[in-house]
Amino acid sequence: MPTTNRYPEIDLLRTLAVFMMLVFHFALDLEFFFGWAGIGVLSGGWWLLGRATAIIFLLLVGVSFMISWDRTVKAHPEKTFWQVYPKYLRRGLFVIGCGMVVTVVTYWNMGQNGYIRFGVLHLIGTSIILLPFFVRFREPNAAIAIVFYILGKWVRTKLLATSLFLPLGFRYPGFASLDYYPLIPWLGMILLGLAIGSFFYVRHTEWRNTLTTFHLPLSTALTWPGRHALWIYLLHQPIFLGLLQVVL
Repeated sequence: MPTTNRYPEIDLLRTLAVFMMLVFHFALDLEFFFGWAGIGVLSGGWWLLGRATAIIFLLLVGVSFMISWDRTVKAHPEKTFWQVYPKYLRRGLFVIGCGMVVTVVTYWNMGQNGYIRFGVLHLIGTSIILLPFFVRFREPNAAIAIVFYILGKWVRTKLLATSLFLPLGFRYPGFASLDYYPLIPWLGMILLGLAIGSFFYVRHTEWRNTLTTFHLPLSTALTWPGRHALWIYLLHQPIFLGLLQVVL
């Protein structure tokens, strides 16, 4: 079994999601910012690509959180829940802060017509703050995930006259956003990842004994994007838009 503190299969999956994201966002930029209306990124195969990308990212958030939490509490058995929690509170607030940067930038570029108010970074940051209260449930988080999915079906049918509940999934008439991942149902996807992480990386790790150490010649290059996904997410759009502005 590999002795590294990281799991190469997780980094590889995250790298795959990063490249899927880059392809999807490049097409989205062409359509929404450069007038290539025929692409249709919000429907068909492009829509499926965007959704699949988000699902991989969110599942891995849950898996990685469970691994991190388990390591932290085992390394510091003397610490109580509330002594461990601030680490994840700070991490969650940082990711939310990154999400707010995206909010400001998209509002500056688009005005109120579609700017991102509660996108994937807002979801991930908020989830990191909430997940410590779910880790104790371990695998049964998969059942809680199903509840979130069912609630999501109901929430989508409800419109409110306020934007205050957008983070929960309640929209208002005329709401539009390029990136919208509310807690209901999407926290459920992260909770499913939490359950997967508990089963495969905490309770039943023997399956990894069958893995060989990751020694591909390009292993570092292949896992690098997965290890730096947040910064790639934050920086790729300004780079894309700048390059397209020059070329087109």
